[in-house]
Amino acid sequence: MDQSAIQQLQKMALAAVSVEQLEVADQPLALVPENYKIKSLEEFELAPSQHRERFRTKYLSEFFAYTCKHAGDGLTVFIDEEAMSAKAIIDRSSSDSPSWQNHTAKLQLEKTPALNALLVFNDSHLSQDELIDFAIDWKEHIVFYDGEEALAFNDALSRLRKLKVSKSSPVESNRGDFKASASAIEQIAIDAADAPLPSRFEFTTEPYLQFDNRIYTGQLRALGDDNKPVLKYRLMSMPAMEQAIAEEFKQRINKELEGATIHIGTI
Repeated sequence: MDQSAIQQLQKMALAAVSVEQLEVADQPLALVPENYKIKSLEEFELAPSQHRERFRTKYLSEFFAYTCKHAGDGLTVFIDEEAMSAKAIIDRSSSDSPSWQNHTAKLQLEKTPALNALLVFNDSHLSQDELIDFAIDWKEHIVFYDGEEALAFNDALSRLRKLKVSKSSPVESNRGDFKASASAIEQIAIDAADAPLPSRFEFTTEPYLQFDNRIYTGQLRALGDDNKPVLKYRLMSMPAMEQAIAEEFKQRINKELEGATIHIGTI
């Protein structure tokens, strides 16, 4: 028996096995004579054999609307708190009724432009102009304070514009039994034409689209550098703020998708 005959017998054996597989497949298939390849005929059917959709959005309302419209008894949602995302599997598989889980909805939250702008400069050195520009750009979101007193925006801006650095050098003298030394220690004072620098500000914004407003508190500090004031702010209690936002996220999903199986984690 020559080589070509052997190859032909191998193809026929493979074809026989393939036909058995075709009969149990959940979509129309055909065995193509060329190299006996299996080809799906689903594209020629009147309707697909499976529901395949991968919906994605950054809006809570759209995620809830789509998921609720298509939800069945097996709706399962996985929440990723760190990534602030959620994935709904509408045709959830089970051991009794396995499926390909091809119908899903993915929510990936995005920080608002205001929060992004606030986080960019957090704990960074800023010039007067940079902090002033930041305040003007987000005027509707920011309130400066002198202690517990809220400042009018123009008053706060005036103080930031008039900042100046003054230096003094009192002499510190140390005397011992065998030596005497004296050194000058520079003291730096930063003020705004006899008015103090605002001590903090409150920045109000949605952290993510369609979330409740949150108030972020920034503690202001001034540093002297080459006779020019250098400013910085540090956002306070950020871990607690992030945890509260994650809790709101979970509560919103539990409320809107009542009856769904919800897990904290990814899949």
